[in-house]
Amino acid sequence: MADASSSIPAAIAALQTYSTALSAFTAAWRAVESHAVELDSTLASRLAGYSELDLLCSAMDGEGLRAYLLEHRDEIKEPARALDAALLVAPDPGRLVLSAAAGFCRAPPAEAKADGDVKVSCRLLVGLLDRLRAIGVKPSPEAREEAIAVAADWKRGKRIGAEVVFKQETFAFLLLVGVFGLVENVGGASEVLDLVVSISSRERAVDAFVGLGLEIEQHMPGGFLDAFQESVLIQKMIKKGKQLEAVKFIQALNLVHKYPILPVLRSYMNDAALSGKMIRIRGDDPASQNAADAKERMLLGTLQKFIKERKLEELPILEEANKRREQLEQQNAERKRIAAAAAAAAQKISEDIQKQQELQS
Repeated sequence: MADASSSIPAAIAALQTYSTALSAFTAAWRAVESHAVELDSTLASRLAGYSELDLLCSAMDGEGLRAYLLEHRDEIKEPARALDAALLVAPDPGRLVLSAAAGFCRAPPAEAKADGDVKVSCRLLVGLLDRLRAIGVKPSPEAREEAIAVAADWKRGKRIGAEVVFKQETFAFLLLVGVFGLVENVGGASEVLDLVVSISSRERAVDAFVGLGLEIEQHMPGGFLDAFQESVLIQKMIKKGKQLEAVKFIQALNLVHKYPILPVLRSYMNDAALSGKMIRIRGDDPASQNAADAKERMLLGTLQKFIKERKLEELPILEEANKRREQLEQQNAERKRIAAAAAAAAQKISEDIQKQQELQS
């Protein structure tokens, strides 16, 4: 009994100790819980002004950003403004854009070709690069290194260049090169200008060239007729038969006073005449002659339309094109007249022979 009676006070003391500790724990827990609620409320109030797009960018979730833009591309009001604000929230906008585009840029050629959404993905990338350039944030060294790797993989896939059919990818590639300053990392100015020439007929070709940051005077030097020999960009376009695109570049870059348009358009006329000549060489028959004239007339018609669209009617090239086209039409009419006369003569001979045969019988 003595042992039992002595153990009871000890047990009570122990319970009192545990009770004190439990009370202290309960108080501490309530303080933690209260602080958590306060933090949650503060965080909620701070995030109240952020959209899902902002949160994805702040978290550097490239894959999530891509999925969100693809899913909601028709729902976002003022997408340019929304993207600009969201990209500015990102710790590294350049790396975020590359992360969102990596799957598309680095896709193997066969996979990229089979991708039914390739045009949508390319359009998404162009939009992101446009906004990245618009906000004017200089790419971080880490982003630039990543861009170099992405560009190398993209080139290796042989999905860009003069020979590809889907030119939008080449345009997107040039935007990437411009935004991250990669001209020297993807083959140098000459190779990059070849890509510019390959997309020069696209509406935003001049924009892509300007974004590359190449010195205009360095790549378009010279003057008047010497411009053909010294201007790298114009020379490349003329060699590819893209004189009309070259004129668009000269006008868009406000360089008409330095690089006269007339020699470029006369080069186009010479090429048009050569196209017809090449067809005439293949055959001297009327069909070949008509095909040759038709080819040259078609090219001259394109030139005439271009001159009017670009407000260049004051140049003598328009009168030269009109005269040459009239000459071709007269040649064609004369051949038709000769052919009709020959056919009529042949018909008359046939009828005369038939009449003689009838009289003899």
